[in-house]
Amino acid sequence: MKRNLTVLLLILSVFSLGYAVPQKLEDIILREKEFQIDFIFSYNNSSFTNLVDNEVISQDTIYYLTNIRYDLTSRFEIFLFGSFVSNFIKIFNEEDLKVETGSFHNLGPIGTGFSLQLLKENSYPGITLSVVTNIHDRLILGGEEKRAWFDSFSFYLSTHYTIDPVVLLITTMYRYNRDITIDGKTLNYGDTFFISPQFYFLANPYLSINVGLRYIHQGKDKLDGKVIMIERNLVGFLMGLNYEIKEGLFVAVDGEFRYRSDYSQNILNVRLTFRF
Repeated sequence: MKRNLTVLLLILSVFSLGYAVPQKLEDIILREKEFQIDFIFSYNNSSFTNLVDNEVISQDTIYYLTNIRYDLTSRFEIFLFGSFVSNFIKIFNEEDLKVETGSFHNLGPIGTGFSLQLLKENSYPGITLSVVTNIHDRLILGGEEKRAWFDSFSFYLSTHYTIDPVVLLITTMYRYNRDITIDGKTLNYGDTFFISPQFYFLANPYLSINVGLRYIHQGKDKLDGKVIMIERNLVGFLMGLNYEIKEGLFVAVDGEFRYRSDYSQNILNVRLTFRF
C-alpha cells in the first residue's frame, strides 16, 4: 500500500497551475506598459474511489502562487510565475478498514509564458492566444526527488464579446505533457483539454460577477507504459467575483466544483492583484 500511496501523491499533484495564465476576463484585457502582480491562495479538495483496491482516496492541496505580468504593448504581454505546494492525502481501504495518510510540501512549478491579442474587440469578438510552460518542476516518487525541466506546454485561446453590461468569455486549453523519468521509471501524464464558457455581469464600475461551466478531458496516465489512471471526463461549475478596492488594487474570489459518479473536486481561489 505504501507503494500505491507514493504513486498517488505524484499523480494527484498534477492538478496544476492554470491560475497563472489568462482565464479570467480581467487578465485578457491587455494594457500597454503596465505591471501586474498577483498573489494567489488556492485550496483544492479532491476525492475518488479506486475500484481495483476498494480504496477511497481524499486529497487536500494548497497552492501559494505569485504571478508577475508585464504588458510590452497593448497587444502583447509576458508573465512569470512561481509556486509552493502542500499536499495532504488519506487512503481508506474498505476491505480491511485501514487508513493511511501522507503529506509533502515543496516548491511547485516555476514557469513563463506570453499572451498575444490576435483581434481586438469591436464589432467582432476579441481573440487572445496564450502559451505557458513549466520551466522547472520538482516531483517526488518513492522518496526520490526528480527535477523536471520544460515538462509541459499549455496553449490557451480565449474570445470575448460585450453586450453591456454582460460579457461572454469562452476559453479553450490544450496541455501537452512530456515523459518524465524518475528512478528508472517513465511517467507520462495524459494530455488535457478543456473548454469553458463564462458570463461576466458588470454590476458597477468596481464589481463584476461571473458564472460558467468547464468541460475537461484528461488522458490516460501511464507508468512504464502501463495505465495507472484511466481517461477522465469532468464537468465543472464556476462562479466568482472581482472587486476593485481602490485604483490599482483588486481582490477576486472564485470557486469551481467538479463532480461525476466516482470523483469530486472542489477548488477555492483568492487572488490579490496590484497594477502599476
